[in-house]
Amino acid sequence: MMCCVHSLEDALGGLLGGRVVLRALRPGPGRRNQLAEARVGGQRYVLKLGAALAREAWALGALPPGLGPALVQGPKRGAAGGPLVMEHLAGEPLTRSRARPVLGALAGRIATLHAIRPRRGPPLACPSLPPALLALAEELARALRERGVISPEVWPVLESGLTLARAHLGRLDPQRWRRPVRALCHGDLAWHNVLIRGRRLWLIDFELAGLGDPAVDLALLLSRNPLTRSDERRFLAAYQERSKDRDCYQRYVGVFPLVSLVSALNGLLAVEENAVGWPSAALKLRARRGARELDRALRRLGRTAVEP
Repeated sequence: MMCCVHSLEDALGGLLGGRVVLRALRPGPGRRNQLAEARVGGQRYVLKLGAALAREAWALGALPPGLGPALVQGPKRGAAGGPLVMEHLAGEPLTRSRARPVLGALAGRIATLHAIRPRRGPPLACPSLPPALLALAEELARALRERGVISPEVWPVLESGLTLARAHLGRLDPQRWRRPVRALCHGDLAWHNVLIRGRRLWLIDFELAGLGDPAVDLALLLSRNPLTRSDERRFLAAYQERSKDRDCYQRYVGVFPLVSLVSALNGLLAVEENAVGWPSAALKLRARRGARELDRALRRLGRTAVEP
């Protein structure tokens, strides 16, 4: 605890005018970092400690006011584990049931994020170009097979999915990606990474943010947080109304099946890699979610094979 207090004092510097009260917060689903609420007089902050927070500090520093938490201070260069200090937002995590009435507003918030075009920054972890997405899916599939995560009975199903992915790639027009788009992307858009209070929405948890194609960011959101077809169309239409990137929807249609497959395979690999250190109940839940996401991804690839 003393270490946390000293880190907080160092991060907040002159803002500390009184006694610091720290309260541990529950970590996010990824369990990548430790979180705490810090009260300094009448002010409240969120303190994040972890291994790699420079990416999030970069993203928060590029946000306009009101889109996400304001950055108070990022981790010092060379300081392992942070801390990252940001504004405390008085909101609740969005849930699927509460998302439906605010899909249009959420689309607007994400379009505002994607309108930010920093000149420099880390790349989005998920590739933007379809050939690179397919190559990553094949690499993840091989890793899952080698580690025994994919059983011999399931492998032929996944292999047929990869065949469909290759056929889908062959139907895409490469000219649509001749000028790659580099915008600020969240990288982990999910209901729990959106805070809501009344009609206000904020985006949080930018640990995986980077420069990439907004179409990929949208595909990650909708592959991991599936909507009904009518709600998906409504969300995408609202996004297009607020975005100046007029070709984004066509790129989204092209990358969505590939991103869905990559996301599902990556999720299954993450379960295997975190088998030690995570509670067994959390691992089982993530494994079930990963299996469902893979099933959806393979079904999408099957539909692309018959849709005009």
